[in-house]
Amino acid sequence: MIIEGLVTTCDPTGRCHAAAMGPIVEEGSADQFVLRPFRDTRTAAYLANHPAGVFHIVDDALVIATVVTGGELPADELAPATAVRGWVWQDACEAWEFVVEREEPGDELRASLFCRVVHAQRLRPFRGFNRARHALLELAIAVTRLHLLPSEEVQSCLAVAERLTAKTGGPREREALELLRSTIHQWNSRPDNKP
Repeated sequence: MIIEGLVTTCDPTGRCHAAAMGPIVEEGSADQFVLRPFRDTRTAAYLANHPAGVFHIVDDALVIATVVTGGELPADELAPATAVRGWVWQDACEAWEFVVEREEPGDELRASLFCRVVHAQRLRPFRGFNRARHALLELAIAVTRLHLLPSEEVQSCLAVAERLTAKTGGPREREALELLRSTIHQWNSRPDNKP
């Protein structure tokens, strides 16, 4: 199964880089997983240079939207990892510090990185996802694939997120929606995206 969350890695200077990502985790196993970053991303480059990081289980749609749209995790909410050179976001539900043990052939778009958890900690209870958060998660995933998905599919995700955020969201969900909607609008306004 795939668990959506955040991965933090270190840039060459040791600074934290965060990316939304969903590792493949086998049922009943929390000590190994597979990351599949797009090959042309900073996460893939940083893991190639320093094969360790932290995967975070989160329940906050706003932090996912912030990271997906180019924002950073607040520096005062980051702490050094315990077992690897890396960063733990302190408002996550869980943090799995990992090392990349091997890379296997993925496909032309994505790497396949087999990871082992070397330290895990529960930071706070998982508060869950309401319907708005689920829809915003799907929209955030679509935003990471604006260059791959048909515009109609992205607009459909946006419409669902708008409807469900209006029904079940709170202030953080509304802020997340605005970030994602703005990014989609900017993408659609680019001259090179015109037919």
